[in-house]
Amino acid sequence: MFDLRAVIVIGLLLPWAFPVVLDSLQDLPSTLGLPHNWDESRSIESFLSSHFPWSKDPSFLCLLTALSAPHLFYFWVWTNPLGWKGLCRDFLPTLTDPCHAFAMVAYFLKLLQGLLMAAWLRGRDGGGIVGLLRDIFQAFFTPGLVKETTIGFASAAYKYIAGLNTAQALLGIELILFGQILNVSVYKAIGEHGVYYGCRLGKVVPWCDGFPFNFLPHPQYLGSSLSIWGVCIFLGGMIPYGVPVVMSCFYAFSSWVEATL
Repeated sequence: MFDLRAVIVIGLLLPWAFPVVLDSLQDLPSTLGLPHNWDESRSIESFLSSHFPWSKDPSFLCLLTALSAPHLFYFWVWTNPLGWKGLCRDFLPTLTDPCHAFAMVAYFLKLLQGLLMAAWLRGRDGGGIVGLLRDIFQAFFTPGLVKETTIGFASAAYKYIAGLNTAQALLGIELILFGQILNVSVYKAIGEHGVYYGCRLGKVVPWCDGFPFNFLPHPQYLGSSLSIWGVCIFLGGMIPYGVPVVMSCFYAFSSWVEATL
């Protein structure tokens, strides 16, 4: 009987032994947009102002506030399960299972998070949410533009991936892959009722002490955080690092809520 935890650890570490990966490590900091010299205050200030634009870009604070919405929702359901069950009964009568209703709202909020992030990135080019919606509308309703847009996107993606630093690509992919392994394993182990607060909403959820709960604490939230970091690293800093830092704090907060309240 093999140890799944050992297999995962070895599988994640083994690719880093290849010479092509080791050779690319020296260029990894610059590829990720990190300061060349951490002893130079100017270099650090430039990095912080670019990736943590708290003061100079109010829209960034608005984005982070919007990204907190799912975790505020999780907090409310965890601390007020009767209120959520009553809300489902009054306003979501077709969803008789409060856990399933919770899951549907959570999926919607995650979709909203993605759209807001895309809109914010589009807004850096002067488009914002209006520009994003216009691009989507034009792509889907202009004859021939769907094919043209798809080909253009595929070509740009291929060029970007082909030019990636090997260590950057490996680190990003491994974080995403490991994060999703944790997420999928949590769903497989405890199901929808276990993931979406069935223990608080009157469902019988069996206790699970197998994988991934015997591997890391709060594997679902940790998996989500690792996936977000993986995307940001794979994109080489296109998304400010302030986003995964704050998102990780949100997931840590949700973990604390479930562990202590």
